[in-house]
This record gives sequence, structure tokens and C-alpha cells, in this order.
Amino acid sequence: ERARRQAVENAHASHDEPSWASLPKPLLNLLQVAESQGLVQHDDAILVCNAFIHNFELVHAGWEVYEDEGDEAELLDTILRVLRSGRLHQQMALYEEDPDSYYGEDDKNEDEEDEEDEYEAGKRAGEDKQDRLPEVAISVLRTVAGRLEASG
Repeated sequence: ERARRQAVENAHASHDEPSWASLPKPLLNLLQVAESQGLVQHDDAILVCNAFIHNFELVHAGWEVYEDEGDEAELLDTILRVLRSGRLHQQMALYEEDPDSYYGEDDKNEDEEDEEDEYEAGKRAGEDKQDRLPEVAISVLRTVAGRLEASG
């Protein structure tokens, strides 16, 4: 009886865990191509995917804009800025420490000035790739568009 109860509890717990199957195909394609082009490290692509399935606002906000406007370049830019800022890494670390107490929300005490500072720091960190980014981003977007057309 005890083993049966444990099996039932495990089955219920597995349904509570989010699945990568819920990742939108355009997001997954964009991350795969960006990784193959060297714009995103493998661990960062996994981080973005995990953040998406756990409903982290930093990732979902960018996705919602993409759903409204369909601008892949803007989505890629948002993902790169979020990764460069380090905020997603910090939020995921907090989530992994205690998933039950973390809701994926930004700190409520953080104001717009702090966000601007983080954006500028991320922008400075990416300046060495600035010349290369537009042509690589265009290549990424063309590859993603081709994959989406091929998958119908």
C-alpha cells in the first residue's frame, strides 16, 4: 500500500512540473539558431527555456510582444538584453533555492532607474559584438523563418 501511495504521489507531482513541450516552436527555433550562430551560449538557451516554462516575467513579456507584433528581431534583441543584464540568472538562482516561495516576479522595490542602469551595463557588455550582431541576427531570423515555412 505504501509503495502504491508513493507512486500515486510521484505521478501527481510529475503533472505539476512544467514541461518543455509547452515551449512555443518559434521561440525554440530562435534559440537553437541563435546558439548555432554563437549569439547565445547553450546554458543560456536552456535558462531561457526553463524561465519560459516557469512563467518568468522577463521572458514572457518579450514573448507577448512577439505574439502581438511578430517581430523576431525584437524578440531576439530582448532575449539578448535580458541575458546580458544578468537579471534572469539571478532570478533563476533564487527560484532554484526555493521554488515554492518564488513566483517569477521582479522585485517590487526595484524602480525604473535601476532597470535603466542594468540595461546600460548590458549594452556596454555587448558593445564588442555590436558590429557583428546585425548581420548574424538577420541570418538567425532567415534560418528561423525557413524552418517555420518548412514545418508548415
